[in-house]
Amino acid sequence: MWVDNNNKETMKAIKVLIITLCAAVAFCGVSLGQNSEKTCCEKAKADGKECAHPCCVTAAKDGKVCEKCNPKKKTCCEQAKAEGKECAHPCCVKAAKDGKVCEKCNPKKKTCCEQAKADGKECAHPCCVKAAKDGKVCEKCNPKKTCCEKAKADGKECTHPCCVTAAKEGKTCEKCNPKKA
Repeated sequence: MWVDNNNKETMKAIKVLIITLCAAVAFCGVSLGQNSEKTCCEKAKADGKECAHPCCVTAAKDGKVCEKCNPKKKTCCEQAKAEGKECAHPCCVKAAKDGKVCEKCNPKKKTCCEQAKADGKECAHPCCVKAAKDGKVCEKCNPKKTCCEKAKADGKECTHPCCVTAAKEGKTCEKCNPKKA
C-alpha cells in the first residue's frame, strides 16, 4: 500500500495525541479516585472547617461521627483476620485470653431498629413494620439473647438449674437454647 509522507506525519501526530490523552485520563482517574475516597467530614477537616451536612452536625452534637457519611472501616481484629493473623493490640489480646472480644476496638453494632430510634425515626424494614403493627419486635432483626448468652456477656456462667446440669454433662440446655443445642 502506498502512503505519502504527509499521511505518515499526520498518523504519527494522531498516535502522539492519543497516547497523551490516555496518559492524561489515567492520571486524572487516579487523582479523582484518591479524592473521592475522602468523606465529607475528611474534606471539611482538610479545609480547616467542620462538616456542615445536617446528619454530621447532629452526630457531632452527640459526640459521635455520622455513620452514613463515614462508613466504619475494618476494625483492627477484622483487618488481622483478613490477613490470616490474630490481632496484636494489647486490649484485644487480653480480651481474647478471657474468651471475649475487645469492645473498645469492636463496639457492638446497632440493630436496624436501634439505629432508627437513635435517628429519631421508626424502623422502615418491612419485617419490623409488620411486627410493630402486631405489637411485637421483629425477632429476625432483633434476636433475643438466651439466658446463657446474657450471662456470658456479663462475664458469668448461667445459673439456671437446667443450664448448670447441661453444662456439667458437657451439653447446652435445649430448653433455654433451642437453636443452639
